[in-house]
Amino acid sequence: MEHDIYMHAINARYEYDSVSTRVVLYKILKCNALLSLRKQRRFNKGGFTGRDYISLCDYNKKDIVNKGVDEYNSYHTYIKNSLSLMIAKEGIDVIEPQLVDICTKSGYAFRKMEILGKSKTLRYSDMPDEVQVKDKLNLDNLIGVTFPTHLLCGPDKEFSKEVIQIIINDIDAILKKFDRDLPIYDINTELNLKDKEQKELVIEKLYK
Repeated sequence: MEHDIYMHAINARYEYDSVSTRVVLYKILKCNALLSLRKQRRFNKGGFTGRDYISLCDYNKKDIVNKGVDEYNSYHTYIKNSLSLMIAKEGIDVIEPQLVDICTKSGYAFRKMEILGKSKTLRYSDMPDEVQVKDKLNLDNLIGVTFPTHLLCGPDKEFSKEVIQIIINDIDAILKKFDRDLPIYDINTELNLKDKEQKELVIEKLYK
């Protein structure tokens, strides 16, 4: 799996929601771009990124955490818990936010980051692996997707295996509908889930 990439989680949760993820993926591919909330004409506050910026994870920095807090960065918080887009860095103009030395696991810090996200002139982040793009990011550099297979690891190995295969087939069908025959990697092992032997290895690792 290519490492010199930016990643974008399209539907990060702690339980995988296949239906809403499918809808979001379809909309993104149809538009052939990631759009800020304002460009999507969505009028919610926009969280820590605000309404005009798109958040990305710099995969090369995925092991850097804020203030030494265990696994506190965009990779562990979002990418590992979502179907995520892999975007080659070449030609992409990103903004590196100023790192704010707080952890938003506290209510005070959460509200402070929401306020900072509204800034029109400066960019801030509490996650050291985050970069941002203003308004729109075309997907000409989309080279693959990653999948949080571990979120579907239930007590019944064979049932989980069947569910994973159904979802991978569904994601692959959506990609191909938009002429994108791309690899689908397991986020933890970096193995290609479209390859039968590699998929078996992923399942075996989950149930060791």
